[in-house]
Amino acid sequence: QPELNEAELFQAIHFASYPRRVTDVQIVVYANRHHKNLDLLQHHAPFPVKILRQEGDWKGTLDKLIGYWTYLKTINDDDVIVFLDAFDVFPNGLDGHELL
Repeated sequence: QPELNEAELFQAIHFASYPRRVTDVQIVVYANRHHKNLDLLQHHAPFPVKILRQEGDWKGTLDKLIGYWTYLKTINDDDVIVFLDAFDVFPNGLDGHELL
């Protein structure tokens, strides 16, 4: 196993000494329609996947930003949220700790 450089060691110690434990991690995607890749993402993701769905016609990226903002107001401040593209991003053999 490779040795940590000074910056990586500092980050590891800082994370380990953080007074709160990360207890809730989730992947959040925004979808304006169903896509087969969403099923694949939910099946293989290392964390629970929350799909934010669009109601009505897609009006552009602002819809996505408003959807994310609205959702963020409903979760705990200490939750870790991983935002992914709904159709083009897949976990590839990771167990999740790499993201934390």
